Amino acid sequence: MILVDKESFLRCLKLFCRKVDRSVLQPAAEAASEWGLPEAQLAALRFVHRNRGCLLGEVASALGISAPAATRLIDRLEEKGLVIRGLKKGDRRAFSLTLSPKGEQAAVSIEAIEGQAVERLLRSLSEEERELVGRAMELVIAADGALPESLCLHCGDAHNAGCIIERLTE
Repeated sequence: MILVDKESFLRCLKLFCRKVDRSVLQPAAEAASEWGLPEAQLAALRFVHRNRGCLLGEVASALGISAPAATRLIDRLEEKGLVIRGLKKGDRRAFSLTLSPKGEQAAVSIEAIEGQAVERLLRSLSEEERELVGRAMELVIAADGALPESLCLHCGDAHNAGCIIERLTE
């Protein structure tokens, strides 16, 4: 089916977004909720998980938030027993951040739920269809000329070669 008129395109786009929301985003949000993690705390937890030993300023930069906001996020994660602050070697003024065993368990379990949800969606598509959908998403993201950086999710994957925003800004 080729969508040429704006009403059909909009309807299909809404259905696509609803499908992704219900199939992938909601299960992940529910899993995060079971750990008591709102979206911003989950993003910080993920960043620390992917960047063991990172500094508070790196969390702020990656998530696109101020240093005081990052401090509050990390404070909350520390209160929940998910993040551990340790002194950075060679700099007693800086703290390195790592996940506690409980934090590691939270990050891994939420990522697994997301991964399983995405896999369920992908299983129904051929490799060619996956490539087509991926290309279509890239085209829609880049379509209006807006800077892809303005769409950044601040998920902590900034500057990851696999990030679509990175690929579109090359």
